[in-house]
Amino acid sequence: MQSAERGSSYIQYSNGTRVGVKRFLWFKKCPKIEPGSTIFVSRKPQRNGISAQSWIGIGSGLETIELVVVQAIRLIN
Repeated sequence: MQSAERGSSYIQYSNGTRVGVKRFLWFKKCPKIEPGSTIFVSRKPQRNGISAQSWIGIGSGLETIELVVVQAIRLIN
């Protein structure tokens, strides 16, 4: 499932304990699924794109930095 947050998924056993996947380097140890267990899979947070106002702000900031650099180079020479 593309919208699943696999890193925070876990199994809850019938006695109430919760166990997630254990990871070490590229090895994974998955918990054993027993009868009466419930599997919980979290969703990834929904991402929103960058708005036009944000792009204008980024462009304005870069332009200001460029102007400062050009002025500093002119002062040095």
